[in-house]
Amino acid sequence: MDKEAKGYFRKVKQLAAKNLKDTIIEAEDYGSERSLLTIEGRFGNKRVIISELILPRKRRRYAYYLLDQKDNSLISGFDNSPDITVTKIKYPTRYKLHKGETNPSYSWQK
Repeated sequence: MDKEAKGYFRKVKQLAAKNLKDTIIEAEDYGSERSLLTIEGRFGNKRVIISELILPRKRRRYAYYLLDQKDNSLISGFDNSPDITVTKIKYPTRYKLHKGETNPSYSWQK
């Protein structure tokens, strides 16, 4: 798993370095049970945080956040955490069969 993760994370790091300023690798860890990458950088006057987690059986967790640099308030966030509200919208009559599935979810704070 870590060979695949290293290739994928290399691409994420290249894209971050190309599109963000002051890019910092906050965490980078590879193992047989999970691989983790967390990057922080700036885009204009905003902070960007990217977190990618690769788990066995090609499962992935991710979270992307855009924060106001002045007060660290969340402007926008995107992740794939299990969300029962999203699952009910996606599968209105069968949502119980899909409980716990990861769904992209998007939130605005400002």
